[in-house]
Amino acid sequence: MTHSHLDHSGCLPEVFRDVPDAELWVHAIEGAQMEEGDERTIYGMAMFKIMCQGQYRLKDGDYKMKVHRKLEDGDELKIGGMDWTVIHIPGHSAGSIALYGNVNRVLIPGDVVYADHAIGRYDLHGADPVQHLNSLTLLSELNVKMLLPGHNRIMGRVPEGYIKETLEQWRHYL
Repeated sequence: MTHSHLDHSGCLPEVFRDVPDAELWVHAIEGAQMEEGDERTIYGMAMFKIMCQGQYRLKDGDYKMKVHRKLEDGDELKIGGMDWTVIHIPGHSAGSIALYGNVNRVLIPGDVVYADHAIGRYDLHGADPVQHLNSLTLLSELNVKMLLPGHNRIMGRVPEGYIKETLEQWRHYL
């Protein structure tokens, strides 16, 4: 997972129930929180937790779970026949990561940057606008041809300098 917010992790209890061999890989920061049962990184804010628990019948402890691999910046992964580099990009959450496929120039940035010059929230638990800015700066240095964000649309042909343009649009807010 690129990060552990509920909209990315909500189905994990069902996945583990129905696919017992499934493994959870997430950055070490959020992995430790999940194993300890600290659900602040799942819900982001107390009011969202109350709303979700009421609406979806979730209970405290539903997201306390084993993390099979705690990822770190620079880890190399082989997934789907492709090689990926883990890039720690905090800001949207403390343990946000991107996966970068250097050969095909594919970037999976989670919720740090989207299409349409949009970025993810930076006001939730563990988020930090200065780190978000620094993470956008780091991502802007990559040669990205395809962007597969956590929300919004896929960008099959990323214009050169797109992430830097997005960063500049948001700089004075971060």
